[in-house]
Amino acid sequence: MHTATATTKTSRADKLPYRVLASSDSDRDHWLGARQGLVTASDVPIVLGIVPGLPKLWYEKKGLLERADISELEHVQMGHDLEAPNAMIFARKTRRRVKRCQDLLCSKRYPWLGATLDYTQDVGNDSVGLTFDENDAPAGLKLRGAPLELKTSGSAAVWTDDLGPHMKFQAQLQTQMIVVDQQWGSLSAIIGAPVMRHRWLDLPRHAALCTMIIEKTHEFFESLTTGEPPVDDDASTSWALRHLAVDVLAGTTVTLPAESIEWTEKLDAATRARAQWEQRERYYKNLLMTAVGDAEKGLLPDGSSAWKFAVEHRKEHVVKASSARVLRAVKG
Repeated sequence: MHTATATTKTSRADKLPYRVLASSDSDRDHWLGARQGLVTASDVPIVLGIVPGLPKLWYEKKGLLERADISELEHVQMGHDLEAPNAMIFARKTRRRVKRCQDLLCSKRYPWLGATLDYTQDVGNDSVGLTFDENDAPAGLKLRGAPLELKTSGSAAVWTDDLGPHMKFQAQLQTQMIVVDQQWGSLSAIIGAPVMRHRWLDLPRHAALCTMIIEKTHEFFESLTTGEPPVDDDASTSWALRHLAVDVLAGTTVTLPAESIEWTEKLDAATRARAQWEQRERYYKNLLMTAVGDAEKGLLPDGSSAWKFAVEHRKEHVVKASSARVLRAVKG
């Protein structure tokens, strides 16, 4: 009996389009480690350039930069705590059956792609119909096991009534569809601003976007072994490069490429220009502060705006000890 049951479970697992690697509920450390070797749905908006941080992500995946643990942040904890109420609101509105997942799944067809589903959902006879045009639904549409991605945010910009959910959410959901080989999925969001509200939306699988996700994530994954790290002008890139494994990289020397001479010249020019602009900024601020004098506020003659002094109080604090690399020029 037990052997037959085990064989049945193995047979079912073989037919699934994904492998279950770990659960964030039962073994978070294993889950974090397994995510390290994949491009996950939450990484995809970064890989596609929807949100910044590609170089930082690259160094994290290479193991040269420790990924920050944000699980203790209040807004992250609140998002986690509100997942169940969010799913229940969605289930009530849609009259669908929802089931908590939290398993890290790895696509068998695209083995570099992974996703941790918040919930899955089944559409029954009494469910609210899909919100996209079912006449244009992809062939082989399955009404069971579709991903349900849950979001909580205090920003109204993440889901506007005219534009719908932010593209980063849609990219995450499309990635989940790829991993579980589904033709549709749903987003459900609790939004705290400007007033508390709930929004939900069904999305069909978008062929062009999914093709882009597959190609771009594969290119990124391959670059971890054979390619060069990406570079951009985002502040997160500077932070990442300064916080690379300091002890591991210490004492090593490389010969820079020929282009580094031009980079150095342009950096010097940018540094001089910044100093000049900062000097001009201070000068005009000083002019305005002198004109306001000991008054609280100074009104421009045309009445368009004003400059006002405000008292700023700063609490005493101690900065935690830390180490980071600082780039300095030295003569050869």
